[in-house]
Amino acid sequence: MAPSTSLRTLYRLVDVVPDRDSMREALDHEQLASLDAEFHDAHHERLPVPWLFLSAGIEKEKAVWCDEIARTTGCDVSERVRRTAALLMLAVDGEVYAIGYDQGHRLIPDRLKDRRFGLCYAARQVDPLQVRGLIAHSMGEARTDIALVPGGTSVTRFGVREHQQFVTSLRGVLQSNGLTRAQSGRGGTVSVEGGAGLRLPLGIEPADLVADIREIARVCRDDSPDPALEFVEHITPVKDTATLALLEHELEAALGDPADGRIIQGIPGDHWTYYQAAGAVQLRIDGCGVTVGDAFELDQVLDRLRTRPAGGHLAALRRSTVTTRPLTRTGLSPHPCCGGLRPVSPSGNDGSS
Repeated sequence: MAPSTSLRTLYRLVDVVPDRDSMREALDHEQLASLDAEFHDAHHERLPVPWLFLSAGIEKEKAVWCDEIARTTGCDVSERVRRTAALLMLAVDGEVYAIGYDQGHRLIPDRLKDRRFGLCYAARQVDPLQVRGLIAHSMGEARTDIALVPGGTSVTRFGVREHQQFVTSLRGVLQSNGLTRAQSGRGGTVSVEGGAGLRLPLGIEPADLVADIREIARVCRDDSPDPALEFVEHITPVKDTATLALLEHELEAALGDPADGRIIQGIPGDHWTYYQAAGAVQLRIDGCGVTVGDAFELDQVLDRLRTRPAGGHLAALRRSTVTTRPLTRTGLSPHPCCGGLRPVSPSGNDGSS
């Protein structure tokens, strides 16, 4: 009996008008020409939604191992390599989705991918007691934590530091769902991996595939994340330059205006112990002018930043530091703990908000 589903990765695309001409126009035609990609237009009535399909062959004259084996054995061999790439794009209820086959995911321009689509679904459907993998990035650090537990475990065992890390991929066992795989009556657990794309079994028949996409969209739109996985959406990376520029413009304006409660202070978790033990706090605003006090005063920081020329408030904030000195039995310790003042939202360094 032919299978009713196939393991695929589904992407949701942004800034693409949901019609065939716009879907075709959105692709990288220089890349497609280099691969001799072919657009197909047969059996257009099979799918109940607008769609676009193309395929290509990725060929190399000689496999990379040929030169290596020649050096090792002296045997001169030349074997060709051919990989396939296919891409199916569908317009469903005003949104555009894409599925790559074999190397087809390489035909989707990164700028078009909704970077949180798969993660959005996984946070709502993965069993928090059966999480099999997670990727988390630390804000302000070149650090990525990758954890894999093939047998599954509670999400709390992964030790994600909320408000200090943001999650970009979540893998685990699906809870009950309305997808074709669950309705087919096949037993066993179903795994899903969500990041920019969503990897899970999707229906093969036209009606089943479209129904699965609609059910995934409904979950992302109408359902709330599982309470144990809500932290996944607390901090969202911002990658596009237009949004970053807009956020920085708003923060620059807020730093120059009188205090109105829009800006609040927060202590990074890895500095909390030092802050609690501080006997004195030293501020250096914009790299100069040291002020020492008993505690960190946000108003003092904002007052001094406000004196900077228009357009320079945010840059001055990023050049500022806070140094805490712990109180010992003999007085203030000569060994300070120093950290930079930085905005959590937005941040050109963190790319998060």
